[in-house]
Amino acid sequence: MIQLNAESLWTAADNQEFWIRLADRMAVALREQAADLAASSPRHIIRTSIGNGLGIMAAVAERPNTAIMGAKIVSLTYHTSQERPSHPGTVILLDPASGELQAALDANAITAMRTAATTCAVTRHMRPEAARFTIIGTGTEVRSHLLALSAAYPNARFTIWGRRREAASKIATKYRLEGISVSTEPNLTKALRDADVVTSLTAAKSPFLDIRHVGESAHVSAIGASTPGLAEWTPRSFGSVDVLACDTVEECRRQSTEIPAAFLDSAVNASTVLEYPPWKSTSQGSKRSLYKSVGSAVLDIVASTFLVELVYFSRNM
Repeated sequence: MIQLNAESLWTAADNQEFWIRLADRMAVALREQAADLAASSPRHIIRTSIGNGLGIMAAVAERPNTAIMGAKIVSLTYHTSQERPSHPGTVILLDPASGELQAALDANAITAMRTAATTCAVTRHMRPEAARFTIIGTGTEVRSHLLALSAAYPNARFTIWGRRREAASKIATKYRLEGISVSTEPNLTKALRDADVVTSLTAAKSPFLDIRHVGESAHVSAIGASTPGLAEWTPRSFGSVDVLACDTVEECRRQSTEIPAAFLDSAVNASTVLEYPPWKSTSQGSKRSLYKSVGSAVLDIVASTFLVELVYFSRNM
């Protein structure tokens, strides 16, 4: 059986080509899911009375001449610190014919990578000319999103805003040394107003961001608040969005309570957006767009298969 830990996965991600290729694969996976060539179970969470639990998501995808199937199993402990992984667990891949276990991969790394690559795939289609990016948050996902977005936009300027200012400054310093143009901004309103693209990556339980504070032609990637009880963006501010896309609308309704149902009625799947011609702000006029991510086991197993092919088979050629 193939086993890939977090270190080996992040080592494979240490170049721009990796992120571009993974973003391309995530765009294909979104289309496959929309075409019923891939399917996933809803996220299922079981908990004890004190809050410790287990999260399980499973999926199968029909690739040309083959199928891939697997599941993500994540530990949901009641007490977690900022230093611990947000999604500790394992992604497993099965042999479709025999059902035998083929591979096990670190779930925290896979979740961060597939989320960032999918965000990148949608963002580069919606705002191919973006130059100013604001990232809200200081967690694990900030790392993967900085790497993915800077690969697609190598000349862009990135700004980080976080409640934990010291953590935001530490992240900015680290990635400046790696050649990414990134700084911090202590004023949240300014950080939102000055961006072409805003990406929110927090675990906020109460909404503190307002879409009306971003530019009239800006794009928002709302990545946090992927489970009920979490919210980053104020409910009424979704009324100022002209184009609202979800990885899948069905899963957004099922997995997140952040966006009011009335606004989801006019939402489209991200696969639909990817069929549009790439957004050109000069011809499209001033329109706010928003991409809401709640995650999908399809994206997890497709990303895991990509990593197995890249890391294991290249290692053994």
